[in-house]
Amino acid sequence: MKSILLAWGVALAACAPLLATAQEAKTEQPKATAQLTYRSAFADYKPYRDAPLANWRELNATVAGAPDGANGHAGHGMGGMKGMEMPAAAATPASGSMPMKPMPMNDGHPKKGGTP
Repeated sequence: MKSILLAWGVALAACAPLLATAQEAKTEQPKATAQLTYRSAFADYKPYRDAPLANWRELNATVAGAPDGANGHAGHGMGGMKGMEMPAAAATPASGSMPMKPMPMNDGHPKKGGTP
């Protein structure tokens, strides 16, 4: 066992000069780099300010006079939509239709403790 340890010690001692040459100091001067600048993302920040108050009656009058009868559709007139006419529903049920059974109570759920 001692001979194995001695052999490893001699091998490591032989490699020590190789490690020293691998760490030679460099004599080159570092290259000059461009100066970095910092600009904050908040440099041109403007704080929130409330809009000036206006007379609500004048504002409502302005909105009420919107062109094309917009009336709450953000200026999008609905008069140009075609194909939106719905056919009149039949007042009487179709012939041969079956009458509906009465609906169960409790929205179709069985009563607690009972059967459906």
